[in-house]
Amino acid sequence: MANSENSSKKFVDGEISYNESQELEDEEAFSYTTQLGFSIVLSMSLQSAIELGVFDILQKAGPGAQLSAKQIASQLSCKNP
Repeated sequence: MANSENSSKKFVDGEISYNESQELEDEEAFSYTTQLGFSIVLSMSLQSAIELGVFDILQKAGPGAQLSAKQIASQLSCKNP
């Protein structure tokens, strides 16, 4: 019990404790992992939109056009291999 009390206390000279530095390290690792995941999802989403021709549909609709998801989906071609 004495070890756990000592490890959670701050040092007098201004250094952060082991627990706080570990929490900061964990938070940075989680942030990096989340960023990595989002970058993969974004690139895969863009690739899918390109392959489906979503940007072509938006371009054909013209500037200022407001299409719903249903309108875009109705114009997608269905090509099954």
